[in-house]
Amino acid sequence: MNQLEPNPRCQPRREVLLRAWCLIWLIGWQGGFAFYSGVVVPLGAEVLGSDLEQGLVTRAVTPWLNGIGWTAVVSTLAALSMTSWRPSMSGPTARSWKTAVGFTLYLMVTLMVLGVLYRQVDQYVDPVNRQILDYDTFYALHRVYLIVSASQWLSTLVLASVLTYGWMRGEEGTPRQII
Repeated sequence: MNQLEPNPRCQPRREVLLRAWCLIWLIGWQGGFAFYSGVVVPLGAEVLGSDLEQGLVTRAVTPWLNGIGWTAVVSTLAALSMTSWRPSMSGPTARSWKTAVGFTLYLMVTLMVLGVLYRQVDQYVDPVNRQILDYDTFYALHRVYLIVSASQWLSTLVLASVLTYGWMRGEEGTPRQII
């Protein structure tokens, strides 16, 4: 074998590593989101003494969560583009691949929407004086932010399931070991 030619035995290992990388980022992203929203936010409000004080912490954490989300989405797109699981197939594996691509694109849209909403919500927060400038507008925008975030969380769980199913089924459409 020519040294410049790719080693065909390495391809399955690269694909497996990329799949694992993708799932680690997806699950880590949404696990972090679930832990933060379910544990840190209520405890932070209790410890810091108010929802506003906790909100100022969340204001600083949110860009990090969304950055992790972008890494997860890019990892997923890379895994989908390099996989042997192709859309040219027919049957359940092709549907799974197309569904995974659709959910990944949906997650990209939600991340863009959340980026816009974050900047809009932030306009109504005065961190120096520790106050909300227009509570009604802030609350309405924040509510939309939470709804999009919840949709994103659920979609990521579905995406991880679809990816796992498709990777387990493989090209031939029969069950196989995923990793």
